[in-house]
Amino acid sequence: MVLANRINKIVEYSKLSILKFAEYVGFKTPQTVRGLIKGDFIC
Repeated sequence: MVLANRINKIVEYSKLSILKFAEYVGFKTPQTVRGLIKGDFIC
């Protein structure tokens, strides 16, 4: 499974909005999570 798919599944499983999920994991902006889900970032 691709990292983007895994992150998307985790966000869905948490039942949090992307904004709340980003805050929960410590990202400064929800755009980071959206970028990870879209595959814009390489980890």
